[in-house]
Amino acid sequence: IMLRPFLIGVGGGTASGKTTLCWKLFTHLHNIQECVMIHMDYFYKGLSEEDKNDDTYNFDHPDALDFDAMYDCLKNLIDWKTTEVP
Repeated sequence: IMLRPFLIGVGGGTASGKTTLCWKLFTHLHNIQECVMIHMDYFYKGLSEEDKNDDTYNFDHPDALDFDAMYDCLKNLIDWKTTEVP
């Protein structure tokens, strides 16, 4: 029987321990099951020249992330397909 992959999402504020928790989970899960860790930071959109010169560009705004690419990546993993992580 082939088990369906599952995702564990971790959210929280800045300096709340997300990365520490993820590394601990990854370390323990990796010993018993194949797993990967994907950060939302991988899905930042490229900056235009105008954005590069904008000191007020907000990297915390949802528009800064490519949610379509993130969805496609996660969907491929759930479907046991090879995927590209930016």
